[in-house]
Amino acid sequence: MTTILIIESDPPGFTGQTPTYATALELLGVETRAVAPFVSPISAQDLEGVDGVAFTGSGASWSTDGPEAAPLRDTMKLAFDAGLPCFGSCCGMNVAASLLGGSSGDCENGYEGGLALGITLTDPGKTHPMMAGRADGFAAPCTHSHDVHRVPDGMTVLARNAHSAVQAVAYEENGASFWGTQYHPEYTLSFTADAVERRGGADAAFLADLRAAETDPQAAKRLGASPSDLQPAARMTELRNWVAMVKARCH
Repeated sequence: MTTILIIESDPPGFTGQTPTYATALELLGVETRAVAPFVSPISAQDLEGVDGVAFTGSGASWSTDGPEAAPLRDTMKLAFDAGLPCFGSCCGMNVAASLLGGSSGDCENGYEGGLALGITLTDPGKTHPMMAGRADGFAAPCTHSHDVHRVPDGMTVLARNAHSAVQAVAYEENGASFWGTQYHPEYTLSFTADAVERRGGADAAFLADLRAAETDPQAAKRLGASPSDLQPAARMTELRNWVAMVKARCH
């Protein structure tokens, strides 16, 4: 069976995002393993028997340009050098931008929490396989206060919204393969609400609607989203398309 290695991007002391990522990936028909580069450096041996690598988001406050993110950048470089396709959500996408010569930092428009609304496809995004099944104006779970500031050469922006000009990207250069999103296709709405609540300052009614929106179409509409966007099949679109690509490469 196809095996995906999950890279835990949360340092010790944070909630950790591996279980949520593993659940999503296993629903898509792959086996998972996980490593934590902030706990122990990752070596080429950790990549043996792996078909793809997924980088989680992170609750840490640092930018992926900085020294704090070096373990993640080093791990992604190792995966690229091994010729393994990579996927990254939120922090994972920002790590790719930083590693490949771009930059990330604080969102100019501040924190985007709960749902990224009104995401539109760029011209390349309309035909890219990662975005297959998406249409302009979709919503997706998100919680981020950083985004990509400078897109590296060779990286293609696939989607954006009014909050962040880079919401989805792809990079296929020099043997490296990376697909990523600023939002979280692996998150459930409940996990998203918990993350937003931990950050503090969230409105109780908003959190209640976010937790209910998968089964309550009116709650989804109050959040500004199409109810269909918040169903599991739609939420995991980009991750499902990436897994399909990884499986095709294995055969």
